[in-house]
Amino acid sequence: MSPSMLLPQIMQILGNIVFVFAPCIGFIPQIVKRKITFAPILSTIVILANVMKLLYWQSEHFPLEIVLQSIFLVLFHFVLLYLSKQELSILEEKLVLNRFTEKSYRRYGMFSLIFSLTVSVVLMIATIGLIFRTRYVYTIFGPLFLVAECSVGLVQLLIIETESKYSLGKEVEYPRELFLMWALGDILKLIWTIKLNPPVFLIVSVVFQILVDVAVVFRRKK
Repeated sequence: MSPSMLLPQIMQILGNIVFVFAPCIGFIPQIVKRKITFAPILSTIVILANVMKLLYWQSEHFPLEIVLQSIFLVLFHFVLLYLSKQELSILEEKLVLNRFTEKSYRRYGMFSLIFSLTVSVVLMIATIGLIFRTRYVYTIFGPLFLVAECSVGLVQLLIIETESKYSLGKEVEYPRELFLMWALGDILKLIWTIKLNPPVFLIVSVVFQILVDVAVVFRRKK
């Protein structure tokens, strides 16, 4: 094989590798310092969104690179939850803690709570699929994972606004540079997603995420 034919293949492989693992780049400084500032509820949403995407893949196949990225994101955000020592924000407490989950959270932490929930849901859906012997049971996860993916940025905005409202005049940390890195990462993700030629709704989802990223980056600091 001539070098002129080999180079595009190498670039394609490298591009796919970057596409799969790029979502972790913005978190490397937090992991090295073992100080995770990413809100646990956001990791939870990312995990659930990508688990639902993998379940939906059983009925609607899309490029393998997107599947591998989803698997990586599930594992990576479980690592973030495991390393996170951050207290839940005011909004997170309202969303996560109730009479069914509070005892488990206080005793085992967010990682164990979400891990057990995720495994239970996957096993339940897999069992239903085996009983009815149909892949159509997985189609419901298409719109569900889209809503979950698109909600990550919106929940981030809500957390910021809630913390600012109840900070009693104290300055709330606003890592604009980190949000900018996420926006740039989603732009690169959009470019490569288009190149992979997936179903259109996957592209629309990334575009919406970019719009929310931009809103977060250019939000006026109060």
